[in-house]
Amino acid sequence: MLFLGRLATRDRLRRFGSNIEQSCVFFPEPESIDHLYFNCRETKGVWHSILRWLGYTHEGQGWNSEKDWPVQELKKKGWKRQLLKIALAETTYALWRARNEAVFNNKPMTQDLTTNIKYMVAMRSKLHRSTREHVCIETLSIK
Repeated sequence: MLFLGRLATRDRLRRFGSNIEQSCVFFPEPESIDHLYFNCRETKGVWHSILRWLGYTHEGQGWNSEKDWPVQELKKKGWKRQLLKIALAETTYALWRARNEAVFNNKPMTQDLTTNIKYMVAMRSKLHRSTREHVCIETLSIK
């Protein structure tokens, strides 16, 4: 849904006529896909940490360039790209869940969100023959 631009972010809901608060729950700026996933100070730190953990030095540049970067990167072969694919899905989902917890249950983003994402990536990597031996679940390290 993220890459199709169809997440029910506050700016999108307002375009459909909903009369809701426009501000992001993590940082006081209007909530949009661009802000929530690439420009918000809170979520940008999570992306940076996950990408650095995977060995990427990529810095987010905003929705228009970010939706193309994974497509180009995932065209390449190898176990590292498979891990990236898993990490992109896990991080996207975890951030959306954290956003919904903040919106609907008034719960702040937890400090261990990045660790939880790494754990889920490590667990899912064990399901793929190409990535199985490259991630250590116990230490959350990449070999």
